[in-house]
Amino acid sequence: MPLDQKILKDIEVIIQDECKIIGEYLSLLSAEQEHVIKLKSDQVSSFADRRAVMTDTLAKLRAMRDELVRQINGNTRMTLTEVITTKGSAMDKRRFLPLIDKLKKRLSAFEDKNHEFSEVVNFTLGLVNGSLSILWSATQTVTRCYNAFGSITEAFQPTSPRGGSLLGRA
Repeated sequence: MPLDQKILKDIEVIIQDECKIIGEYLSLLSAEQEHVIKLKSDQVSSFADRRAVMTDTLAKLRAMRDELVRQINGNTRMTLTEVITTKGSAMDKRRFLPLIDKLKKRLSAFEDKNHEFSEVVNFTLGLVNGSLSILWSATQTVTRCYNAFGSITEAFQPTSPRGGSLLGRA
């Protein structure tokens, strides 16, 4: 039984839209990564909002594509590639297999770039947190005391303003 060409055309359009959005997402992610490296938080939040919209759109397109594939293969768990290779004509195979391969490559690049971006963000957050920790410790007073072995141990203790504590008022 030949595959429904109307559904195949809809799937083809969805795959092309997915590829286009993933390409835009990857370029947006690269631009956002540059702003993260430069610690420009305003632009980063703007890029993050745009990426969230793209991710939602991709999820909707994926759901639509999955539903159409389910319709075409009779609600079995076959993937689009399996449907095309087993039930599709030679024309369908020539039309869809390169398109599916292109989508798979883009999705692989999508995952790799997202992983790289999360590593950059984690590194940058570590730098910021480390800097804040250094600044915080620099404002604390140093307390020296002897430990059980007779050597001096230094610790940083936060101090409250003299007038702000109950002991300061007494």
